[in-house]
Amino acid sequence: MKKVLALLCALVLLAGCSSDAKTLVSDPDTVIISGDGITYTKQDLFDDLKKNDISGVLRADLTERIASFEGVDMTEIETDVSSYFEELRTQYADSYETMMDYYGGEESFRDTIRSSYTLDALVRKYCDYNIDELLTDYSPVLARMQSFSTQEEAQAFIDNVNGGMTFDEACEAAGVETIPTETVYLSTSDIDSALIDYLSTSEVGISEYPVVVLNDNTDDDGEVTTTETYYAIETVSRDVEEFKDQFYSTVGSKIDTTDVFNYFFNKYNVEVFDQDVYETLSSEYEGIY
Repeated sequence: MKKVLALLCALVLLAGCSSDAKTLVSDPDTVIISGDGITYTKQDLFDDLKKNDISGVLRADLTERIASFEGVDMTEIETDVSSYFEELRTQYADSYETMMDYYGGEESFRDTIRSSYTLDALVRKYCDYNIDELLTDYSPVLARMQSFSTQEEAQAFIDNVNGGMTFDEACEAAGVETIPTETVYLSTSDIDSALIDYLSTSEVGISEYPVVVLNDNTDDDGEVTTTETYYAIETVSRDVEEFKDQFYSTVGSKIDTTDVFNYFFNKYNVEVFDQDVYETLSSEYEGIY
């Protein structure tokens, strides 16, 4: 018997499954809203939920449940959410309440942000479980690079680093106003292919020679001219264990959350016993049974 992860919806208790794979709602005729000529029962609520955002409701609920099973520190999540709202309150001051109204009230917006933070934590768990595949797909490198308009400037920078200066010191000596930060570059990063090619095989340390990037520029008359940009590149680390948090933050935006849910739905053998709900969820997630 597969382990079943219970799917519970707000205000609705699922009592079992009928012969035609329709969920039975306990006490379906219980009235939860009434008025002149109006009655709205628990069965009505569940039916409306299925017709509207059942996928979103269950996804949010399952995200928190699976995160708990995976050992995600939900207390830390709550602390992060509180800090987020404290920053918003400080930043927007008098317009804070108006902003909360725009997002459906603070409690509703908190739920949204909490779900987002929890999903981020699950994505990191997914990365942990699939680290070897991610390393193969993305070949992460921690590096930083400074560009120059001439080869002489770039080579002088490199010579300064080889002569004992740190990268920061060489930037200051070259008059660089904004010193580049250490950045995780992937094989899919949106940078010139010449830089990707260099990083794919670079050794830790400063590049021996400047890496040249050719730039095609088209003027108003349609004439194309080519200019060159020279990069001094410092490879900081190729060992992802030394920059795993940065790698996960970078690669997380490239991971399809559907893959994340499919992975955990498979891991926990998630089964759905209502045909309508199943058809909705299975159209999005192949990990649903």
